[in-house]
Amino acid sequence: MSRDQQRIALTLFVGLAAAAAVIWGDGYKIFSVPVPWVGLVWLIAAITGMLGVNVYWGGPLDKRLDPPAEPMSEHQLEERARQVAADRKKMDRLLFLVRAAGVAIFLGVAVHMIWFE
Repeated sequence: MSRDQQRIALTLFVGLAAAAAVIWGDGYKIFSVPVPWVGLVWLIAAITGMLGVNVYWGGPLDKRLDPPAEPMSEHQLEERARQVAADRKKMDRLLFLVRAAGVAIFLGVAVHMIWFE
């Protein structure tokens, strides 16, 4: 699955989960915030993501605006590449856990709403 496909799939999942929270979340609260409000925030985030809005674009975290780095030797470049690859693996694992937690929460809320209503 390519990065663009992953982004689209994650955005659709968040959008559908948020829409479900907005539609069926009446009467429930998350830390005293009504679930439809939380769902609405996530739905807006999903829509803006589908429209291509990037919160880092031109902001303080935009890496493109960083000053140019000092030239690095071949050895330094190889070491940096290994470090980036290791960090990428850690982030992939973390992203998987976040997605799995999101699915578990969504399914738990859905089951609760179906069986206990």
